[in-house]
Amino acid sequence: MILSKIKKHLGYYSAFIIVQILGLILVLMSAGNKQLQLVAILGTTIFYFLFSVVHHLLDHDLTKKIVLEYALMGCLGLAGALVAFKHI
Repeated sequence: MILSKIKKHLGYYSAFIIVQILGLILVLMSAGNKQLQLVAILGTTIFYFLFSVVHHLLDHDLTKKIVLEYALMGCLGLAGALVAFKHI
């Protein structure tokens, strides 16, 4: 069951992980430029939210609860990244 679900969404998961890793690399490479770092963090967070919502929309299982969950997780990740990279 789980393996077939992973196979079905392998392209989605791969693209998602690659973009998240690229976002992290950009944040780490722009350590001297706090503005660019902030833009990278915000961009990665917005991508996380939009990509996830669009994925569920295309799978026809998007609900308000799912949107709220991704929004809250995005905010939690954003807050953690801002603290970790000393923007707060």
